[in-house]
Amino acid sequence: MAKTKQRSKTTVRQFRPGDAEEASQVMIEAFRSFLPAKNRKKVLDGFSPAALRSTSTFGIKDSSSVCYVAVVDEKVVGYISGSVNAYGFGTLSVIGVSSRCFRRGVGSLLMRKMKTFWRKNGMRKVSTCVSAHNSRALVFYLHHGFRPVGYQRDHFLPGMDEVILDLFFD
Repeated sequence: MAKTKQRSKTTVRQFRPGDAEEASQVMIEAFRSFLPAKNRKKVLDGFSPAALRSTSTFGIKDSSSVCYVAVVDEKVVGYISGSVNAYGFGTLSVIGVSSRCFRRGVGSLLMRKMKTFWRKNGMRKVSTCVSAHNSRALVFYLHHGFRPVGYQRDHFLPGMDEVILDLFFD
């Protein structure tokens, strides 16, 4: 009888400070894949373990923001961060998935978890942006119901144009 390789289960849970090293590696890898070399250092510094620890633990103390990680075999393979406000407007700050997990549903699991957070908090609309040249991410957002509503030249840094996307809940 031939053995079949069983695929490991992916779980999504709230970010913990001890996840910072692995989450940092995931985000740096994900963003390095599409960022122009001239903009990499400044952007990737924002995903250092220390930066993620300081920005990702607010969900533990402050219920208006949350960060989740996707985990396979006790290893972080994805990260997402978002927020809500009293006016029914949510924000998707960032999402990243390890390249070895592309097209395996990891990003979709993270997005579903974040959508649950937004719905639970009564959001009517969520906004995010994506680098204009990051077609893989743009397709991902469209697949999850986001729609383009604008375009901003040189948004974060010179030469980094962004497509603005909104998701409306019924």
